[in-house]
Amino acid sequence: MGKLEKKVAVITGAASGIGRAAAIRFAGEGATIVIADINREGGEAVVRECKEHAGHAVFQLTDVANEEDISGAVNRAVKEFGHLDIMYNNAGLGGAVGPLEKITAEN
Repeated sequence: MGKLEKKVAVITGAASGIGRAAAIRFAGEGATIVIADINREGGEAVVRECKEHAGHAVFQLTDVANEEDISGAVNRAVKEFGHLDIMYNNAGLGGAVGPLEKITAEN
């Protein structure tokens, strides 16, 4: 049994780089993963790689600059898999700097 058996994760920016590596590792540890990224081709490739590592994954087209897209990724996890245990916010973009509680979605 893997360390993440029966856990559901959303990983943003999971179509490449660190996010891809995290998704594959999570899959190897037994997690079910929502691959959330703007890169459909890369995301779908990572879904296949996760399945090769005995994990279960789905792709969700997600722009992390769009609050509705983030909600969509979370909702997909809950609707399709019943719950969400891990939110790995890997994707990055430039924007406002400061304490999270003082930054608005518009920033």
